[in-house]
Amino acid sequence: MHNGKRVIALCSSKLNERFHLKLLNRVIKEIQYSGNYALVFGVDSDLYYMGASDFGDVSIFNLMSYKTIDLVMIFTETMLNDEPIADIIMGATGAKVPVISIGREISGCYNVVWDTDSSFEKLVRHIIEYHGMKEVNFIAGMKDNVVSQRRLEIYKSVLDDNDLFYEEERVGYGDFWIGPTREVMEEFMDPNRVPPEAIICANDSMAVAATDFLKERGVKVPEEILVTGIDGIEEGILHYPGITTAVRDDVNDAKKIVAQAIRILDGGVVPVLTELEYHIRLSQSCGCQETHLFDMDKVLTKMDLEIAAYRFDLPHYREMSEKLLKSGDDQEFQKALEEYMPDETFICINDDLHIRDGKENLHCYNENPFTPKLRTVMKRNGKISYSECNLEYMIPEAAKDETADHAVLLLPIHYVDRVVGFMGVWRAELIDSDMFRIYHFLLNLDCSAGLLLSET
Repeated sequence: MHNGKRVIALCSSKLNERFHLKLLNRVIKEIQYSGNYALVFGVDSDLYYMGASDFGDVSIFNLMSYKTIDLVMIFTETMLNDEPIADIIMGATGAKVPVISIGREISGCYNVVWDTDSSFEKLVRHIIEYHGMKEVNFIAGMKDNVVSQRRLEIYKSVLDDNDLFYEEERVGYGDFWIGPTREVMEEFMDPNRVPPEAIICANDSMAVAATDFLKERGVKVPEEILVTGIDGIEEGILHYPGITTAVRDDVNDAKKIVAQAIRILDGGVVPVLTELEYHIRLSQSCGCQETHLFDMDKVLTKMDLEIAAYRFDLPHYREMSEKLLKSGDDQEFQKALEEYMPDETFICINDDLHIRDGKENLHCYNENPFTPKLRTVMKRNGKISYSECNLEYMIPEAAKDETADHAVLLLPIHYVDRVVGFMGVWRAELIDSDMFRIYHFLLNLDCSAGLLLSET
């Protein structure tokens, strides 16, 4: 419980992705509307490689205190390594706290997944049956990837239903990314091959890359070649021509996810697996829409403001690093930190770590990453206050009233795999540009604190 409200912990990576932040924000709002409290444990990495720095990142999930948390949601689709997912589930189930996996079906959890297969099939049928295309190429993701393989099988099945032969040379693997997709497009557009009438891509990033490649070659989309993707990322929606795709309904999906969580908390009967739909968005790249839906002047203005903020941040946080690294003791370090830390945040440092004290107190993932009590600095409306954070409650006592109405995002502070502490951020909404600034601040803090604490 937090201030008399049940606590729903949200565990997520990829917090630097706009596509994911949209859904996360909607889930947070629905939790708040339901009278419960959202506590977010997050990292920006996708955790794919699980190198030393990734282990420093996932220490934040070890911060979770199940004396306080009533239910856990894991955005498993954002985590590309199973190890941290398994650790979170083990900790929660050991404490008899229910877990909802969002994005992937995992044994021992309640699961919410998106039925992308049905929407992808509709997209393939739209190209072949509605538009009447015969020479249809397919750019898959990675070889042996489960999602990519399913979409390849759907492509084959729809071809077969329409008495069209499957030709291996009409399939390439773009690895869900730009570079490999351009290599596939080089092969597809070889002058010695029969050119495609349409190109179906297994995600929007590859559809954008394929469309840009064709435009560079003077091939008109959709007049000469139709292109589709799937997943509805912002880059595809804002792209010109707009990419025909399939998208989530973040608003209604968030309502369904949180409604399921409330039923679990209330002891109701909830299915182990809940499937949500993707919805077809027809756009310019298949010829079903003539005009672009977005005001590009507004988009460009927003980009200009973000670039300006980035340029401001570079010297700002360079100065911060210089001051931190010149610190001779904890007091000087704290003074520099107070000057540069963002507003409406708190920073908790392990109690046995001290600047240039010559001691090597190691805190690593799965090896007591946090001390039972942590020293805390809080900044609110430009004012600094100090307190102590009890690990059992995760939020410093001084911040509990401040965080009563807004969700708290907890982020790790670490140098490679060595854990320094954590940072708390409370916001009405997690805005991508604000998140970028926070991560820029954290990157400089991580390196500065780590280097100072490593000195002997």
